[in-house]
Amino acid sequence: MSLPRTPLKRMIAMPRLWWHAKGYGVHSPSAYSYVRSVVHEPWHYYAYSRVDKLAREASMSRRTARLLMRAGLWEQSNVAVCECVRPQVREIVTAWSSEAKTIEKWAEGCSMMVVGGEKNGENDVLTAVERVMRQGGTIVLLDADKRTGAARTVLDRMLAQEDRPGVLMTDGRSAIVHVEPGVPGQYYEMLL
Repeated sequence: MSLPRTPLKRMIAMPRLWWHAKGYGVHSPSAYSYVRSVVHEPWHYYAYSRVDKLAREASMSRRTARLLMRAGLWEQSNVAVCECVRPQVREIVTAWSSEAKTIEKWAEGCSMMVVGGEKNGENDVLTAVERVMRQGGTIVLLDADKRTGAARTVLDRMLAQEDRPGVLMTDGRSAIVHVEPGVPGQYYEMLL
């Protein structure tokens, strides 16, 4: 399972990535629902203007920022763990609600986690990822294409695990892991 790294290979793989991003070829009903509601949501949300402004400040794409906000909305978790990310990313995750907040370290009952590529993968990050995967929730990995960083370490570990629970979706630059109890491990390459 290798992701296209060069621009030419990405262009050749683009139809397949687009196909999966629309929900085609996604077999699990819960994974299909997640793809259609979070990954490829065609409707406009009220918080998009604020999210777009924060995305420019954080030097991230509008598409990724909107996806991050929709993932937070899907989980409906008032607390999101944000490890190794820029301050603007914290605001994007909680843009869907004025009551939502972000924390640095994992807390009991937290089902939303964002891991960035700002520093190397530490044991605290890996432990928090394992806890979210045990209880269920969503883990978003930003800047997973960097050679070093927490997000890259987590993605490499997940790709190496044969018995990983949940659905792993990646486009090579970022990744989403959506874990629901009882859903076997699946892997999809798609545009995020």
